[in-house]
Amino acid sequence: MLARQFFLIVALVWAVTLGLASNVQAYDESTIFKAEADAQSLQQELRRLTTLPNNFGTSDEAIAQQRQALEAVRAKALAASDVAAGPLGEVTTQVEKLGPKPPDGQQETDVIAQKRRQLDAQLARLGAVQKQYTLINVEAQQAQSRLIQTQRSQFLQRIFKPDLSILAPQLWLRTFTGSVDFWQTLTVKLRSSMQNNFSLIDYRYLTILPMGLLIFWLVGSMVIPRLAGLMGFAHSLVNHESGLLRLWRVVWGVGFLIVTAYLVILLSLISFESAGLLTAELKQFVEFLSRGLMPAVVQGGIAYFVTAPRHPERRLVAIDTHAARLLTVIVVLASLVYGFGEEISKLAGTFNLPVSFAIGQSALSSVLLIGLIGLGLVIVKRQAAQNDEQSDKHYYLAWFMRLMPLLWLLLAIAVLALVFGFIALAYFIAGNLLTTSILVVVFGILHAFADALAKSMLTAQTRPGRFIRSITGWSEQSVNRLVLIFRSIADAILVLLGVLSLVALWTVVLFDLKDVLASTSQGIKLGNITLSPSALAMAFLVLAIGIFATRYFTRWLDRRVLAETHLDKGVQNSLRAAAGYSGYTLATAFALSAAGVEFSNLAIVAGALGVGIGFGLQSIVNNFVSGLILLAERPVRVGDWVATNDGEGIVKKINVRSTEIETFDSCTIIVPNSNLITQAVRNWTHRDTVGRFNVSVIFNHKADSDMLMKQLQDILSEHPKIMRHPAPLVQLSKISTLGLEFDLRAHALDVFDAPQIASEIRLSIARLVSRDLLSSTLPPAVKEDVVEMRKAKKP
Repeated sequence: MLARQFFLIVALVWAVTLGLASNVQAYDESTIFKAEADAQSLQQELRRLTTLPNNFGTSDEAIAQQRQALEAVRAKALAASDVAAGPLGEVTTQVEKLGPKPPDGQQETDVIAQKRRQLDAQLARLGAVQKQYTLINVEAQQAQSRLIQTQRSQFLQRIFKPDLSILAPQLWLRTFTGSVDFWQTLTVKLRSSMQNNFSLIDYRYLTILPMGLLIFWLVGSMVIPRLAGLMGFAHSLVNHESGLLRLWRVVWGVGFLIVTAYLVILLSLISFESAGLLTAELKQFVEFLSRGLMPAVVQGGIAYFVTAPRHPERRLVAIDTHAARLLTVIVVLASLVYGFGEEISKLAGTFNLPVSFAIGQSALSSVLLIGLIGLGLVIVKRQAAQNDEQSDKHYYLAWFMRLMPLLWLLLAIAVLALVFGFIALAYFIAGNLLTTSILVVVFGILHAFADALAKSMLTAQTRPGRFIRSITGWSEQSVNRLVLIFRSIADAILVLLGVLSLVALWTVVLFDLKDVLASTSQGIKLGNITLSPSALAMAFLVLAIGIFATRYFTRWLDRRVLAETHLDKGVQNSLRAAAGYSGYTLATAFALSAAGVEFSNLAIVAGALGVGIGFGLQSIVNNFVSGLILLAERPVRVGDWVATNDGEGIVKKINVRSTEIETFDSCTIIVPNSNLITQAVRNWTHRDTVGRFNVSVIFNHKADSDMLMKQLQDILSEHPKIMRHPAPLVQLSKISTLGLEFDLRAHALDVFDAPQIASEIRLSIARLVSRDLLSSTLPPAVKEDVVEMRKAKKP
């Protein structure tokens, strides 16, 4: 018997050992090999980029390419590190399952010891890979910082390098000579490229461009009207030329223009490439034209839609038609000068033309830009002075006049820079001044559009207003709050984007916006939590979806389920509130999970909350818990008639922190939930709605009390809303100097009907008095009042 037990114990220990070893499996070796190979490959790529700094060159474009390559290495290292974190965590978990090593002098089974050695080796390899990824990220970031410093130094040297003044004839002579060489070189390259490939051109593919544009036009002609009707801006307000409609035309028109321009470029490249016409030289020329023309198309389109030369009723600025046309032409010409000025300088470097040509071309572009921008500012200033302030039409961008002194100051600095030979500085100021003006106009229009859309949503008669109310089902106050939030968020986003755009435009490499955005996109680490814009955006999206889903579910529960059950209103409110709180809690939990918050740290959060509660949140938590008790225990429900120390009325709503009680004077009392739990509350409708009321009447001492009680009892018995059980009662409650005081006591099925029933009882007694049925029984004072009332009725 003992031997059998011994063998059973040995078998049980062996089974447990095998089970433990079988549950602890080594991680897949191929995954670890792949992680090591990827880390080695990234390390080699980083070494190539850092040990050969001149591989790309020293120009701005070359440095930008090298920085992009380093940023790609960083992104790969971070992504690979995140991927490797999974296997590392799994192996760590498996090692923890094995438990600690046995102390000295004790041995573990061979199976477990072998698994432990294998897992320890894998853990060391994965840890080394993780450290290697971290090192790659740090080294790539340091290399990027060195490149930024180099680019910044080159920019400052170039921008403040003095040359010939625009007053020197040698500058313009070199510019003229270089221009002739530039256009001759460009013409020769294009002619030779066309001649060499002329016989190989397949003209059938050239139809891709017109066919694609035709299809785009047909689709747009069918989709755009439907989309406009769906958005409802054309019929959003009574006035068809409202501010919202005018702003929408600008936003939609500029967006459609940009899409069309890029589509033309894309179809042209596809068409030329398919036809065999797009050689290296021709592709360079096409890119030269597209990059030079695109600023003129976009900025000229913005000027055209804002000034509306052909449609004065759509105009957003207070200028006449002639000025509108002139401003549009000025913006287009200035954009062409700036766009092609940049591209000619790049192409001149490709053609190995002298640097003096690029300097002269920049000087010419600067002079033209300064002249065009100055002419535009003069026109705007003159139109502002002639503006008819009596016009009832609302115009936008009037605040642009406040920027006039600053714009003129920058133009003056650019002119002085040209005179003293700082050509690059003048070109930088003039070009950025043009772009800044366009950016300010764009963000001003977007701000005005968001503001007009918010105002339209406030009105229930507009299409946006109806749309918001239909999808939310909220009250006017809630819609107003939603519109306020929308307007605030729109203002914050536009201001942030505007400031970042202007900073990126004027600081160039002094403040690298791309690096800031890249660092921000990777996340901000707070302890063990990494907050990134994508994670925060996902968290807000999940929270918004959860809130809307909860609201729709509670509405469906209220209308389709609870309304059909005929439950008590208090029970319905409790179920509805419980469903709402549960939905909001789940939405918050999912949002925190999407933001990267681990719920394993809830103990720390609970500790922090405990400290916060101890310092000043006791009352809030007390009221919150009291609200939950009210919903669960239901001593007070929605619709109850309650009387508290703060007042008496009907319970309208039980919130998380407080309860709303509406008095009979239509005054709302906000009572903390804790008061309804800890203090005495009179609830007239707690168990049922049955309530007793009392009517007091005084008669003369000489009255026949028996007859009075019988007549009063008949009045109570004849009323249809007075309950028969318990039976109504008439009592002689008091004999005073005024007379005999009778109390008429009865029960009503609904206590809310008691005031009306009591009024009707008094009215019945008054009718008896008017018919002299009780006149002999009234006290003297009352009898005199009745006589005076009868005298008043006689003609």
